[in-house]
Amino acid sequence: MTRAFSSATAACAALSLLALAGCSSGTEATAGATETVDIELVDQMTPASTGLDELRWVATEPRNIDPAFTGTGQMIYSNMCENILVQNPDYSVEPNLGAVEQPDDLTYNITMRDDVEFWDGTPMTAADAVWSFQRQLDPNLGSNFQVYVKNVDSVEQTGTYTWTIKMKSPDAMFGPLLATGMGNVVSKAWGEANPGKIGTADGGLMCTGPYVLESWRAGSGVSMTANPDYWDAERAPLTPRVEFVFNEDPASVIASLSTGEIDGAFDFALSALEQLRSADGTVTFGPSLAFWNLHFINVEDGPLNLEQRQALTYALDYQGIINGVLKGTAEEDRALTPKSSWGYGEQIFQEAWEELPTGRQNLEEAQRLIEAAGKPSETFKVAYSTSSVEAGQIATAVQAAGQSIGINVELRGYPQAQFSPIYFDPAAREREDVDMYIMNGYMDAIPEPVAWYLNFISSSNGNFANVTNPPTDEWMVEASRTLDDDARAELVVQAQQYWIDNALVMPVASPYTRVYTGPGITGAPASDTYRVFPWAAQVGADQ
Repeated sequence: MTRAFSSATAACAALSLLALAGCSSGTEATAGATETVDIELVDQMTPASTGLDELRWVATEPRNIDPAFTGTGQMIYSNMCENILVQNPDYSVEPNLGAVEQPDDLTYNITMRDDVEFWDGTPMTAADAVWSFQRQLDPNLGSNFQVYVKNVDSVEQTGTYTWTIKMKSPDAMFGPLLATGMGNVVSKAWGEANPGKIGTADGGLMCTGPYVLESWRAGSGVSMTANPDYWDAERAPLTPRVEFVFNEDPASVIASLSTGEIDGAFDFALSALEQLRSADGTVTFGPSLAFWNLHFINVEDGPLNLEQRQALTYALDYQGIINGVLKGTAEEDRALTPKSSWGYGEQIFQEAWEELPTGRQNLEEAQRLIEAAGKPSETFKVAYSTSSVEAGQIATAVQAAGQSIGINVELRGYPQAQFSPIYFDPAAREREDVDMYIMNGYMDAIPEPVAWYLNFISSSNGNFANVTNPPTDEWMVEASRTLDDDARAELVVQAQQYWIDNALVMPVASPYTRVYTGPGITGAPASDTYRVFPWAAQVGADQ
């Protein structure tokens, strides 16, 4: 039976009201607790009725805006470069530049639209889509999506607007990922004429989206202008020009937002939450596939044995972090992936979740474990990014937890440029000689836990724990090939139990997406789909 690929199921409910009780923490890291607040989670702000003269949005300067890569560039290029499928703010997926059908479990037949042009007026065809997808397969490119294309057997253009992807085995994640940068389409002719320059400051882009790249001024910002010939009239941009302003100084960002010099920001520094709430604009919260996780590194050779890692896990003040550091704008987390990632099998995940001991402080159990195991003789070294105030505070909370049970914790702060390689490069972990990595991460825009777990199998550079032949490798490969949702969920909960039983990660919290928009500005997505969705086209004035 032929199956048309789309999804109308959201990962989270469109609206939920959460009462978040603030309380004082006993550690320095979480001092200054929040008051009890009501937070309404929405997928998207109220639609705008008209455009602005210009939209100015704060951004962190990315290393590139090539849609084959994830990172800080996603928020920018998602407005210019489109994907075969589109993921809406409620996480539902539908056809976009193309439509996907599966005549069998190993075949994806893709039909591209025949009415789409690139910014230079040349028509988009299947040749462009095939060329763009094949970039993902090139190991020399180093795309972040390579872990998801290892199962691809062949790619073939079958007509002017049609092409086919054959898989080596069934793949539960592949279809939805065509709504992310893995399914992006860049002009083949332009790309071949600009080798090595796609998404660079001096190279640029050639895509089909609602905004056209005007300029990238290194150290300053990126400018986009509305595409006058955009193919989708219903999603045509309201505002003619968008300026992304590069600014990584929290105090300066908040001042610019408060004065109206900048119109909006996603996931602004939480230290400014109360100041922005009292400003003239609007603070909006939405669902997120993000998380704060503490990853143990090289556990077989590290300074802590299993019982000592478990003791540290029980000693951490999670609720203090949520209420103090994260200002009540996050929820409890107990596994490698948050509850928002349950795009299926919710009952299976929920029942397994309730059995997990993580995410809650238990000092009595921490003391019992450390007394049985003994105190470690070596110092436990924790790496964190100095560009994040919250990361530094969480690191301090880990240090306090360790000291409370006799573990000597040394904090090592790194600028982001030096911190990022610890995640991507095992050699950097060894070089820096650290034992824990504080991760403020997010999943690749689809509510599928398997997609994230695959980043940590033995063959992946994300294998922090470096466990020899963990059974989770086999489980996750099997899960990725399992199309039955409940059967796949059972494999995931088996893997998450292994991670927790072996104390490979300390899940801390799952933060909500937060958005600030200036007075009278609306239309922005409130979920973290802004990384894959052309969100700026819908931002404008509320009247």
